[in-house]
Amino acid sequence: MARFRTLIALGLVLALANFSYAAKGGGKRGKHPLRGTVATVSTDSMVVKVEQGKKKGGETTDRTFQLGADTKFEFVTIAKHAKGEKPEKTTAPASLSDLKPGERVQVSAGEGATVQKVSILKRAKGGKKASS
Repeated sequence: MARFRTLIALGLVLALANFSYAAKGGGKRGKHPLRGTVATVSTDSMVVKVEQGKKKGGETTDRTFQLGADTKFEFVTIAKHAKGEKPEKTTAPASLSDLKPGERVQVSAGEGATVQKVSILKRAKGGKKASS
């Protein structure tokens, strides 16, 4: 009976510790970047159409993001690759003036209200796709 009480107490302590960690934002929920298409851009904000789910042609939601002086912009070029292989990515600096409606982007939010990084996604032109 004493072992049973000890196990119950230990389980309760672990459950409370996990709940406390999640309440402080220690988990990954909400921290991963969002991908979508730029709808509008201004000097201090942008609206991105984010697709719901993983299927193309699904329902989209407009999300407004605040841009600040510390927001970083970059071009990310993704090279063609064989199925099952990890794509090769190259990055280059970009600026707010490079961001235009219709561009595919990946938005990484920071701790505050402003966006930390905007990656403008491009596909590599030319080259042969490796056979699988």
